[in-house]
Amino acid sequence: MFILPEFRVPYAEYRARQSKHEECGNKLKESLESYDFSTLDSISFIVKLPSEIPMASDSRWANRQFGAVNTVQNSACVAFVSKVILNFFGIDIPMEDLLTEIENKGYRLWRLADRKKKTLNMAYPDVEQIKKEFPEDDPIWQCKTLEEIYQLCGKPEGIGCSMFVIDNIINYIAKKPIDVYRDTRIQSIDKLLWNLEHGIVVPLRVQNSIYHDDPNRKEGHCVTLFGISHGKAIVVDTSFDGANGINILPAEQLINAMLWNKGLICAWDLSSCI
Repeated sequence: MFILPEFRVPYAEYRARQSKHEECGNKLKESLESYDFSTLDSISFIVKLPSEIPMASDSRWANRQFGAVNTVQNSACVAFVSKVILNFFGIDIPMEDLLTEIENKGYRLWRLADRKKKTLNMAYPDVEQIKKEFPEDDPIWQCKTLEEIYQLCGKPEGIGCSMFVIDNIINYIAKKPIDVYRDTRIQSIDKLLWNLEHGIVVPLRVQNSIYHDDPNRKEGHCVTLFGISHGKAIVVDTSFDGANGINILPAEQLINAMLWNKGLICAWDLSSCI
């Protein structure tokens, strides 16, 4: 049975999780920023592309609400990368089951529009659960319906899906003791290329404005790198409908898209799953 751990963890584990994320991201940043991208023109490491890619636009789930707000097509890229990873290792988890498990375990994050400092992660809005997230002297405790909460605090707005889903997907596949949140992260360009050379795909986070070369696309996105060949990156992107999920772009552009948000730099290491 496919089961994810709860997103919420004790405070000490939360701090350790954040610290490892920052440590690994900073090391990868330093490695990428000092790398001579011209060397990518002379290498070709390509992992066999999947015969079927789960697309966010698939009518079976595209318009399904994902958590408290927004649709699967617009806000579930982390879930689709998770599905690509599971498929890569021959683990068939139905997309609907994966989405539901991510929601139920609290990885779909959101907030009330006028209370932006408070992150919520319950699968769907609930009056009593929302109240418990605020001090008892907060006016929200006087609300009796969701409509009253929304009038006071603004309507729900999505803030993405936690990247830690993918760390726990890796832990699920590995089935052996690993340091989750450190052994699951790539910390250098050399390790990223080593994985591709040895047939291991590399999920990573990018900034859409750089990735798509479109300044109007300000959101982040997760994709899976299947290869680098003569300066080009071959990416499985479950939101890239124009080419059935395969996007080919300059490798340097992809890496710059990874580096754009310094606090969210992340490439995942699947080698523990081999």
